[in-house]
Amino acid sequence: MNIFSKNSELAEKDPRTVSQTNQNEIVRRSQPKPISQLKSQDSPFKQPSTSTDGLEETIISADFTIIGNVISKQKVTVDGTIHGDMHCASLVVAENANIIGSIVANDVTIAGTVMGSIFGHKTMLNSTAHVEGDIFHQGLAIELGAVFEGRSQGSEDPMINAPKPETFTETAARKARASDAQQGSTAEKIIMGSNLDN
Repeated sequence: MNIFSKNSELAEKDPRTVSQTNQNEIVRRSQPKPISQLKSQDSPFKQPSTSTDGLEETIISADFTIIGNVISKQKVTVDGTIHGDMHCASLVVAENANIIGSIVANDVTIAGTVMGSIFGHKTMLNSTAHVEGDIFHQGLAIELGAVFEGRSQGSEDPMINAPKPETFTETAARKARASDAQQGSTAEKIIMGSNLDN
């Protein structure tokens, strides 16, 4: 006898016995819930998570390497590698994460590696943190075992000297101008050199 026939027999005898029997022994058929009643765990798609401070969280997973600046108005957790500056409301650098660039955030928690300056109101270096760069902060906590090579500077407003976020187009424009200037001087040298040969 399979489980379906057992439940069918119970339901035929007395419909109340199905709901009173052990839930491990029955299979219930239910109507789909209306969309308005669905909870995030009912969805097969990952919903944006909200941290305890009310900010939505973006996770940069371990298999990602981002080359360029990351700008967010929310919380960011980095498990991967960033080659660029980070600007966000709150940042968590996980144990295996690497950031090569400056960090600007209100709350900063480092468990991984950071090569660059940190500008944060509250900055925490966990025991697995490795930071090479200066830390500008309102409050700083360093756990035993953390490696910190740089200087620490306390300030009422550590963001006052923080670098401003630069968008990709601004970065690209700046690099293009620098490249054009360099190529221009090289072209002038080539032209002048060819004139000398004649």
